[in-house]
Amino acid sequence: MTRSETAWNEESVLSPRRRLSSLRMAAAGGALLAIGVAYSGTLAELWGVWMHNPNYSHGFLIPPVTIWLLWRQRHRLRREAGEPTWWGTLLLGPAVLLQVAAMRGDVVMLQGLSLVGVLLGAGWQIFGHRSFRTIAFPVLFLLFMVPALPWFMDVVGFRLKLLAAQGAVGIAQGIGVAVEREGVNLLFPEGTLAVENACSGLRSMIALLALGALFAYFSRGVLWRRILLFAIALPIAVAANVLRIATLCVYAGVAGVSQAAGLFHDVGGYALFLLAFLMLAAGKKVLRC
Repeated sequence: MTRSETAWNEESVLSPRRRLSSLRMAAAGGALLAIGVAYSGTLAELWGVWMHNPNYSHGFLIPPVTIWLLWRQRHRLRREAGEPTWWGTLLLGPAVLLQVAAMRGDVVMLQGLSLVGVLLGAGWQIFGHRSFRTIAFPVLFLLFMVPALPWFMDVVGFRLKLLAAQGAVGIAQGIGVAVEREGVNLLFPEGTLAVENACSGLRSMIALLALGALFAYFSRGVLWRRILLFAIALPIAVAANVLRIATLCVYAGVAGVSQAAGLFHDVGGYALFLLAFLMLAAGKKVLRC
């Protein structure tokens, strides 16, 4: 058999695969367009949350990260993609019903969960079982853009403020700073600092959990180490916030309350996230993953 005949035979085998891949990508594009239209109201609601809720100001970054994660896996998706399967309806059906209930109740969190469920189910149905494992994490990563229920955030935020105030005052008093605590208020001889909602550490906790998920996803360790790496993002965020407020207490004891409530307080927010990031990176190294 000549080289040209061999090439022609290979091309004839690959052509159906290429056509199937093209049809599958066209189906995926059509599904995304349909989902975008159907969930346009939900997307507008989420945009409003990202714009006006500081705890979810990172939400703008989540969809581009998901798109990038899927783009990285595009060649693997082409290799692994199998026959379309109706198993995706196991997610699509409940997700659509959830959207109907969420819209009637005007619950943004449930609408966001429905959107993620529909995307995951559509991907499963179009690309098949093997590819489901490839797309699962990138799509589930979108959960970090979905806001929790307001009452839940209020309860968690208050608990975090109280914990931060208790821990910070304990550290500051141990160093010798003259400070007392009354609820979430820090009492100094010359004035009072209040641990406001922005100082609860909730914002950095949510963002750090998303970062921890990415750390775990790109790690090469065994599964339990990667899960643990993601889980320690929570105590790291709490510890970093306690250290930040303790530092604020020390500075207030030295330079005064008015000075501590100014630029030092604002810069501390960025320092907090940097500290938490370094602690997470150190945790990754300790876990060897």
